[in-house]
Amino acid sequence: STQSTWDEFVSYSNFSAAGYNRSLVVYTPKLAMLVLSWAPGQYSAIHDHAGSNAWVRVLQGNVEEVRYVEKDGEIVRTGSAVCSVGQLAYINDNIALHAVGNPGKVGAMSVHVYSPPYRNVNIFKPSGERSIVNLEPISFPGRNISGNEKSLSDVSKMMKFSSGEVDWSPILDTVFITPEEAKLYVYFGKFKSNRVLVNSTNNLALVLHCWNKRQNVSDSKPIGAPSYTRVIHGSLTFQSIGTNISNVLLLNEHSPTHYDEGLTPYDVSNDYDDIAVSLHLYVNPPKDILRPYITRRTIPSLIWILGADE
Repeated sequence: STQSTWDEFVSYSNFSAAGYNRSLVVYTPKLAMLVLSWAPGQYSAIHDHAGSNAWVRVLQGNVEEVRYVEKDGEIVRTGSAVCSVGQLAYINDNIALHAVGNPGKVGAMSVHVYSPPYRNVNIFKPSGERSIVNLEPISFPGRNISGNEKSLSDVSKMMKFSSGEVDWSPILDTVFITPEEAKLYVYFGKFKSNRVLVNSTNNLALVLHCWNKRQNVSDSKPIGAPSYTRVIHGSLTFQSIGTNISNVLLLNEHSPTHYDEGLTPYDVSNDYDDIAVSLHLYVNPPKDILRPYITRRTIPSLIWILGADE
């Protein structure tokens, strides 16, 4: 439904007075999905799509598409259209160049799918002058496991036959992400960290959290469920909030798995000029804490974006 789709994408909103923001939701070899947040009056530059197909569907407010063609060395405007909530637009380089933005007085959000994803895009000025912008995603190669080390797949299998009463710390201490799992689960958003639901059972949820440089998350309320946290790559700072005593916990890839009762809210931040990847296992988690995570709903969401469930 439209409401469930909105609930899925709303956590990627990120408005800024400095310019529109792009939040990566999914990146695979076949497609990229992003949520764009547009403050009133913000527009993209005129650009192409490097041979890719591009779909846009509006989540909030109104989004205007202005189309252009190259003619006699100049960029000529051919028309425009304003899309409202739920409306779909499609473009490729054989159709036109375009610029996209928010013509209204309130914030707008749109979800974009590009297939295949493109590494570089051409930006145009009305004079015909062009420049290339690199959109290369941040990569995380993962590593092969050996000996007693475990993969995410190994942990997922163990979850099927285990209860929350098990001490998962020594198990998670041995977990690493294989190259195949990195391609499937690891996505770094430019403006917000990405959380991916790897697996869930009746009483457990395994979540991978991917942090770009200097990203943070503020939890205004406690999780309400015990959890285990293992930093697989990089370093993270956990700052308790809303209590009389301020506690700071620093975890890095050399730290043992940390257990928390889930009674205290935290600000979590990657304060360094490096990416970070953390693994979280929640015991009997409330369903609402899983709502913002990328899940198998990605495929139904694509169907909604492309207009197949009208």
